[in-house]
Amino acid sequence: MSNVYMPDNEDMRRIERDVLVPKKMRAYARSRCADELKEFEKCCKGRTVSMVFVCRAQNSAMQNCLLRYFNEDGLRERCTREYLDERKQYRNSEGYKKNYQNQNSEI
Repeated sequence: MSNVYMPDNEDMRRIERDVLVPKKMRAYARSRCADELKEFEKCCKGRTVSMVFVCRAQNSAMQNCLLRYFNEDGLRERCTREYLDERKQYRNSEGYKKNYQNQNSEI
């Protein structure tokens, strides 16, 4: 059995799978829907309760755009691969190795 903290291990903890990868997916969707987000933001500026009624069309357009990109085929797999690559790069860094060695020597 390999150590889960080794750089080449691709097992993911629950927080990585259920929180960090979806966070990357949301960031991707938000980057693709920048125009819709700006329109909604512009509509909401200076409004309080009335924004619910006045900005309904902009909110709908923004939500539809975000859902379209968030549910894109293969996005979860791409974001998972990107996350694992970043994690591997971090685990190969000197800072991680030094911390990992210090934690194991204290046990």
